[in-house]
Amino acid sequence: MFRKITSLLTGAALALLLCVSIAPPAEAGASSAYLIGKLYGNVFQNAAYTPPATVYVALGTGSFSAQSCTSEVTTSGTNYARVAVTANTTNWVTNNPSGSISNGSAIVFASGGVTGSWGTVNQFCIYDASTGGNLLISAQLTTSQAINNGQAGPTFAIGALTWTIN
Repeated sequence: MFRKITSLLTGAALALLLCVSIAPPAEAGASSAYLIGKLYGNVFQNAAYTPPATVYVALGTGSFSAQSCTSEVTTSGTNYARVAVTANTTNWVTNNPSGSISNGSAIVFASGGVTGSWGTVNQFCIYDASTGGNLLISAQLTTSQAINNGQAGPTFAIGALTWTIN
């Protein structure tokens, strides 16, 4: 069960790529205090924990924080929404022998195109809900990307999100 939880919940960010026109990598990811508490509770205290069946990838524009997705892109009139990714072995692939996990399918934002400015995206986050919810993972992009009205929505290519617990 612990392997399944770590595979589903911690698959996110030491080597990331956010592909818009140019693919800026993201690094220096962090597991949230919420996620760490759930994992420790499950492993060391035998506390029951049910991982989410779906995780949601979000984008932020504020100062990076390991414990929040600061200034998540606004949903009002911009065609922005968190991207739902079913937690399974097709969408999150374990990379052995490194023990890391990567996205096994592309993660596409605003498939119909961006309809309002999203600002300069500099952070990527994974939550357990489509709005609100608990932050699981956050990572800062090493190169920020301005997302403007009329652009194609940003995409994380297959294998672009990779997370390893050290």
